[in-house]
Amino acid sequence: MTTGVPLVVASPVLALLQETGYEIVHQQGLPPWPEDETREKLAAADAILAGGDYLNARTMEKAENLKVVARSGVGFDRVDLDLCTERGI
Repeated sequence: MTTGVPLVVASPVLALLQETGYEIVHQQGLPPWPEDETREKLAAADAILAGGDYLNARTMEKAENLKVVARSGVGFDRVDLDLCTERGI
């Protein structure tokens, strides 16, 4: 499984996910990925722990394996919840 983690995550959390078989793709302490980069990285992702990323129809277009969208922060105003519901995410 691949998960995108474009935010600051404590090293023990990353280690635990890796030990359980997840391939982690993340950027430490940087602003959100640009929309095109997010789109490409989500193409292989099963889950994303998003920071301030916009997860809209275009961004999630190639995310055929995506099963989980989690947010670090407050709210899901940057996430297309209708699309997630339609796809069973």
